[in-house]
Amino acid sequence: MRAMTASNQNHTKMLPALETVNMSKRFGSFVALDRVTMKIKPGTVRALLGENGAGKCTLVKCIMGFYQPTEGEVVIDRRSCQINSTRDAHKCRILILEVMAFCDEVSVLRKGKLAGNGLVKDLKYC
Repeated sequence: MRAMTASNQNHTKMLPALETVNMSKRFGSFVALDRVTMKIKPGTVRALLGENGAGKCTLVKCIMGFYQPTEGEVVIDRRSCQINSTRDAHKCRILILEVMAFCDEVSVLRKGKLAGNGLVKDLKYC
């Protein structure tokens, strides 16, 4: 893994921190998410793994504005955000990539560049 350079540190300071706080989503009596709290530091790449039906897609859809959580909130840079659409998520600089079926031979960082998000343009990769 590469050491953090001054250039990368400055770039990371510009990126938002993302949190979910006690996020729940119910569909009728079915509980798809149950009080999920997580914090993702700026400039990091994370994987969301779990069995089928564990709530991974539901969590992502709540963060991205496809679904409204039944309870809880999305917090960007310590401020609660109401995300009602993918456009709202993009305005908050949230980008989530599903990379399973996306160019097997390409690194995660390269996939971010391919997505055109502009957030990783100054980072170098092999």
